[in-house]
Amino acid sequence: MKLQDTFNFLKEKYCSFWQFKERGASLEIITPFATANSKAISLFFTTREDYFIVSDGGWLFQEMYDVDLDFDDSHFTKMFDNYLELFQISQSHISGNTAYFIKSRNHIDLPSMVSRLAQFVQIIVAISVISNDEKEPSKSFKAEANAFITEVKDLITEDWKLEHQIPLAGIRFPSTLRKSNMTVVFSYITGTTTDSFISSAGKTNLNCGIIDKQGYKHQYARKVALINDLSGGYDAKKIPIYLEQLNNVDHQIVWTKREEIKSLIYEL
Repeated sequence: MKLQDTFNFLKEKYCSFWQFKERGASLEIITPFATANSKAISLFFTTREDYFIVSDGGWLFQEMYDVDLDFDDSHFTKMFDNYLELFQISQSHISGNTAYFIKSRNHIDLPSMVSRLAQFVQIIVAISVISNDEKEPSKSFKAEANAFITEVKDLITEDWKLEHQIPLAGIRFPSTLRKSNMTVVFSYITGTTTDSFISSAGKTNLNCGIIDKQGYKHQYARKVALINDLSGGYDAKKIPIYLEQLNNVDHQIVWTKREEIKSLIYEL
């Protein structure tokens, strides 16, 4: 089915509120659906081999809807995975980007595919905009840490590749640096209260232990915990004893000494 045929087919199924734009080998479908933060939802149709494919074009992952997919939040991750399964949506990871898509060999399924994916985007954005006082400082530190690691990557002359939120052994780490068969995994420890800080530390140790036990240990050159020692939850008297228990982490680097990351990468 050609793009123009697809346009006519979908236009027949939907009303005039739907708009379409040809973008190379893809057709952008501008739906009348809006997100909770008033962004119009666009989807992208293309064909590959015998399949008709509708995807979000990587817009969710690229934060085109002005929301961050907070996979560090276990509640968000659980809901996200549930909706992936509910709407029968697949995902692909290409060049550091993640796209969510539905495919079928039957063009008759196209209206259903478009509706399902649009609803999925709508729901995920709605979940993402729900925030509380605990999440906002954590997101701010995550953004700062990601920006610093990006800066480190840009200073490195070796062929390192930076990726964010790419799933490794079923776990999403905020940042990874890759070079050939070598990977450096970064996990962030932060919190506005002592309890939330300790919980963050425990989650980091657990996740790093899981990738070891699932047989991925040989693929990781280093597992690094970047610790926000400027956060409200960092108590210099209480926290160190918990950080001593991070036996699954190779390196602990506090935020105020983050320049040590550069030395660590240069040594690899």
